[in-house]
Amino acid sequence: MAQPTDRSPAGRSLAARVARRVLPAVDQAAQHGPGSRRLLADLQERVAELEASVEENRRLSRRVAELTDLVAEALLPADRRDEAGLRAALERFAKDA
Repeated sequence: MAQPTDRSPAGRSLAARVARRVLPAVDQAAQHGPGSRRLLADLQERVAELEASVEENRRLSRRVAELTDLVAEALLPADRRDEAGLRAALERFAKDA
């Protein structure tokens, strides 16, 4: 299953949902003056943490997909398997670990 990106419909949908939840709090913070600056800074920090978590999740999902492809190739009968391709893919997977 493909992971949503910022440019994909699913990525835009996720961004829209996050924006709908965060923007009211940002507006509220802006209206309440100096005391709200800390709230705004906290929100910005939380958004940055969430973005990092989403990126890490995407990276791990790609890694799992690559491993699944390798296992599927390795389970093919020997006469249908691309040994050179499998060996190269295993080397790339091990190098990226």
